Amino acid sequence: MPRIRRNRSIASEIALVFVIIVLVTVSGGLLIRGLAQQLVADARDAVWESSVPASFVYQTVGDQWVIHQVLTKALKPGNDPGNLRGEIETLEKLSAARWGELVGLSVYFPEAPRIGIEKANRRLEAYRTAYRDTLARIENRDYSGARVIHETTQTDAIHALAQEASTLLRTMSERIEWVTQRMETTAKNGVADFALAGLAICLLLVIAYAAIHFRITRPILELNEAMERLAAGDLATVLPLASRKDEIGRMADTVAIFKEGLVRINQLVRDLDEANATNIRTNEAMMRALIGLAGARDNETGAHLDRTQQYVRILCRRLAQDTEFTADLDAPTIGYIVAAAPLHDIGKVAIPDKILHKPGKLTDEEFAIMKTHVVEGLAVVDQVIADVGRTPYLAAARDVIAGHHERYDGRGYPHGLSGTAIPLAGRIMALADVYDALRSARVYKPAMSHGEARQVLIDGATKHFDPKIVAAFLLSEGEFERIAVAMNDHPIVTKIGAVA
Repeated sequence: MPRIRRNRSIASEIALVFVIIVLVTVSGGLLIRGLAQQLVADARDAVWESSVPASFVYQTVGDQWVIHQVLTKALKPGNDPGNLRGEIETLEKLSAARWGELVGLSVYFPEAPRIGIEKANRRLEAYRTAYRDTLARIENRDYSGARVIHETTQTDAIHALAQEASTLLRTMSERIEWVTQRMETTAKNGVADFALAGLAICLLLVIAYAAIHFRITRPILELNEAMERLAAGDLATVLPLASRKDEIGRMADTVAIFKEGLVRINQLVRDLDEANATNIRTNEAMMRALIGLAGARDNETGAHLDRTQQYVRILCRRLAQDTEFTADLDAPTIGYIVAAAPLHDIGKVAIPDKILHKPGKLTDEEFAIMKTHVVEGLAVVDQVIADVGRTPYLAAARDVIAGHHERYDGRGYPHGLSGTAIPLAGRIMALADVYDALRSARVYKPAMSHGEARQVLIDGATKHFDPKIVAAFLLSEGEFERIAVAMNDHPIVTKIGAVA
């Protein structure tokens, strides 16, 4: 018996493959997540470090230019300055709040924008000093001095502020470009990494499929095919996977045990078949001995037994072609019926010699005794069945003996059976026995010709014989006639003395 091995488990191999797939898939997910986070951070930096400061710078420079324009308008001849300080303080308050917020946030900016904001802040303070001086002179009615400061110091300061703001905006633009390039690089690298991760996942899926196919699916199919061949009787089948040391290997061991069991069962069946064949041969030999014993006491020759056996074979084969009888007359059954045919008159061993060998016609009393040979024959076969058991051969012998003197119309003996209640083997034997008796000469009668015997059988259809068996005879009558002539002990003399 194959050794059951439990060294390895294929489940661990498949589990390892799937763990790797899960890890790579999770890694791919984390990679995508990191890429998304990096892109979001870059976008946030672009807005935070560039777009927000640029907006503040634009608005602040715009506010200062409005102040400059207000002062320019106030210095024109004929214009009343009115509440000039209130208007300028309102604008200055809004601008100072916005710019102060930007300066406060600049500490979180990269170095280049932060330095640019510091420079712009100094320019803004210089400009504020200049326009405040201009405003003070206007309030003191020193318009000529105010114009000089406005057209020189203040104008230079606003231009310097605008130039510094332009420089700051260029710095921020460069920062935006740098962040954009970083985003592009991040995206490209992320796509490449994701493609590699996807390729790795696909490769692992292929490996997983191959592992499942070559380590599980195909071995199971091979074992299944091997079991199908074993079930079909091919015990020479070579079992695969004998070297596996996992669950599949244990399955192979189980199939090997199954094969060994089949081999043993097959050997037992062969032994039983041989024993059965021996028993059948023994039974047949015993029956042949009984037939020989009966033949030694009967006037009928061995040729009668051989001829009737051939007639039975012909009728069985012909009837087997009829769908009504196909199931009842398969090849083995025909063999048993043909082998049992010579036993049909075995009961005559119990008939007294004076009746059995009487040269003339039997009296009614003697004929009644003669008819008991059927019951005596059944007794012989029943005793054998009781001793050795009912075999298909003995069952066929019993049917042949019991039915060969029954009539289809129920007027036969020993039981007066009619129609299909008479065993099929008995109905076949009845026609074969009568045909041979008609074609054989006796001391009290001449032999009939084939034509005469044929007519007797036709007339007896539905009365003495099964009409379908008569029909089978008519389809095979040529063979009957050849056997009657070829296997006769002596020339058949017809009623008119001619040789048939």
